[in-house]
Amino acid sequence: MNVKSKIYKLFNMIFSIVFAVILIGTIFDNQSQIKAVSALPLILCALIIGVVVILMYTLCMYIGKKKLSDNTYYCGKISIKKEIIIFLILISCIIGLEIICGMKLRVSGERFDLINIISMADNIANNRNVPVQTEEYYTVYPDTDFIMYIMIFVYKIFLKLNLDKYNALVPGIVFNIIMVTASIITFYFIIRKLYNNTKALVMLGGIFLITPIFLYIPIFYTDTLSMFFVVMIYYLYLLFRENPNNIKKVIYFILLNIVAIIGIKIKSTVAIMVIAMYIDLIINSTSILFCVFAITYSIVTLLLGNMLINNSMNNSGYFNLFGFNSPTLAS
Repeated sequence: MNVKSKIYKLFNMIFSIVFAVILIGTIFDNQSQIKAVSALPLILCALIIGVVVILMYTLCMYIGKKKLSDNTYYCGKISIKKEIIIFLILISCIIGLEIICGMKLRVSGERFDLINIISMADNIANNRNVPVQTEEYYTVYPDTDFIMYIMIFVYKIFLKLNLDKYNALVPGIVFNIIMVTASIITFYFIIRKLYNNTKALVMLGGIFLITPIFLYIPIFYTDTLSMFFVVMIYYLYLLFRENPNNIKKVIYFILLNIVAIIGIKIKSTVAIMVIAMYIDLIINSTSILFCVFAITYSIVTLLLGNMLINNSMNNSGYFNLFGFNSPTLAS
């Protein structure tokens, strides 16, 4: 085992231990709601998920079954035509379920920070006064400024399209559906690139088992809106790392950092993906000079991008604590 493999193994062990501790702590915490749930439903859910996983594996072997020279079988690629048909069917079902969950499970937001996002974006977009409690919220929690800044433009787009009779939740839900779907599609292409199109399709079918994706559709907040940037950073890094064309490498790396700037601004934990990228660059780079240059460029770009976004937000006037109620803010 070479040094690189040992380092990767060490990081895998560290992250596995950390995630295991977090998972066990979540499940067996004295205040966890899982203690109030009967064991029978949990066992049934586990069995159902197990059966579904087996069926998905069987489907994978059925649609992509390939025979090796030693008469064993593996899950190989399928034709592009079959892939497109199955992909469109699955993604249509996913979007349909997202729309149903978004409309049927929508909440007022009063129990979440969401109510402040809705209040600020909706009032500014419609040129109305912003409630005092909303002003106070952004004073205490400034880390949500950027997501509110984005949502103002989303709400204004709905107004420009003459959709001014909408429910105040609808623009956010529609935007959330777009972002979550984009995340799923990007993840599909990651699996397709790492493995093959058959396994990517099976993964796409497995999305239906991840209920939080659908249940969070009505709650357009940093948890779901940041998902796209996490997977897109990884996808662009794969393209950057594996493409032999130097010009394309530069383009992918620039795009990666632009995506990272926005993602980190929405949710700071997106930076974990960038740190992982730096670690991989250090381990796999054949040139120390290139590695140092790439990481330095990335850090400087992220810092400058953050400054530019902050400057844009400050110039917008939306965050002037003494000017929230000014009608000119929504002009």
